[in-house]
Amino acid sequence: MPVKALKPYDIPARDRQEVFGTDQLLYFYVPNRYWFAQAACFRVPQAMTFQNWWEAMAAPLIAADPELSGKSWSAGHWLLNGTPWVPDPDQALAAQSVTHKAMLSWIPE
Repeated sequence: MPVKALKPYDIPARDRQEVFGTDQLLYFYVPNRYWFAQAACFRVPQAMTFQNWWEAMAAPLIAADPELSGKSWSAGHWLLNGTPWVPDPDQALAAQSVTHKAMLSWIPE
């Protein structure tokens, strides 16, 4: 149901890219897993490599799921904003078209 504002809403969003400087927000989702009902959101440096992000942020998160704990990022396929994507572990996230508020989905094998 739509909500009618009583006054004009003229406040800039607080999650826009320029607020984060050289960082960005990155959503990470593992579909069809009971441990992960929703995407997690990370604040990551744009220069962070995919491998560093996996080791520092994603792997500790998925360790909560006993079936996924210890799995490599290469043990599955990836989607970037719903499109098939192959990560380069040694390249920066921003250099791989991972933009502010992008969604990375990992479908483990």
